[in-house]
Amino acid sequence: MGSSSSKALPLLIAAAGVGFAIYMFLSMRSVPTPSGQPPAGQGETGGAGDPGKVDDALIAHIQAGRYGEAYQLMTSAYRDSVPLEDFERAARGNRYLQTSKMIGCFRVVTYEKSVHLRECILRSEAGNAYATLHYALENGKWRMTGIMIGGTPAFPGFPASPPEDPPTP
Repeated sequence: MGSSSSKALPLLIAAAGVGFAIYMFLSMRSVPTPSGQPPAGQGETGGAGDPGKVDDALIAHIQAGRYGEAYQLMTSAYRDSVPLEDFERAARGNRYLQTSKMIGCFRVVTYEKSVHLRECILRSEAGNAYATLHYALENGKWRMTGIMIGGTPAFPGFPASPPEDPPTP
């Protein structure tokens, strides 16, 4: 009895490991990309479209050197606070955005149907990096509010961390 159960344990562990590997493989294959639709119940905004198409277009404009067109995909509040020249300088110098090949998102969250956040892996010639893409719904269209790559803002005017709550008196 002891020897058959001691032989079964490694087989059970191996089977569990194979099952987990298959699960992870299938999970990675089903990761939504920016041009894919967000998961059901996350990101439904009544005809505003897919926020991921905004970052696809933003990156395409940056890679083509069309910084003014990329800048127009940012929210009006962003454009009011950050001049095009500052945005262009940051976009021009960002090796991840300049050489991006794919963004695979693994977490998508929409708050009150007007603020959208995507946590992703950005794959580029500069390497792979975690990226957090931030959007806001503006006049019925998604606009970018900022991008964090590896925990660092990709553009000026986007805080590295949320502002702290004011002290309680």
